[in-house]
This record gives sequence, C-alpha cells and structure tokens, in this order.
Amino acid sequence: IISFNHVRDWLSEIKEYAQTDVIIMLVANKVDKTNERVVTSEMGENLAKEYEIPYVETSAKTGLNIEFCFKA
Repeated sequence: IISFNHVRDWLSEIKEYAQTDVIIMLVANKVDKTNERVVTSEMGENLAKEYEIPYVETSAKTGLNIEFCFKA
C-alpha cells in the first residue's frame, strides 16, 4: 500500500517534469498473491479514473498483462 499511497505524488511530478506526450498508466503488480492483496481492483480503478489514465492488473510471476503494458 506504500506505493499506492505515493501514486498521486508521482503523477504530479510526471505532470510537472515530463513531456506532454508521455504515456501514463497505473499498473498493479503481484495480483496473483490474492491472499496478501491490500489494494483492491476497485481502489486502483477509481484512482485511474480520477486521473483519466488506464489501469492494468499484472503478475510478473504468471505473465498476466505484462506484454499488454509494453504494447499499450
């Protein structure tokens, strides 16, 4: 949850310092660890909607949506 709590700060820095055409998406990793999950899908989706950016859930372990993130 520490990373999730910093997303707003990072998005603010991106807005301030990055070029206007930079691609931004909110990516949740380790979604395969369902028993340890603290940030819900709904929390991620709501934050992404707030900033009008895509939200993707991934698992590096299973490969879920990894390629999608790089092709988006």
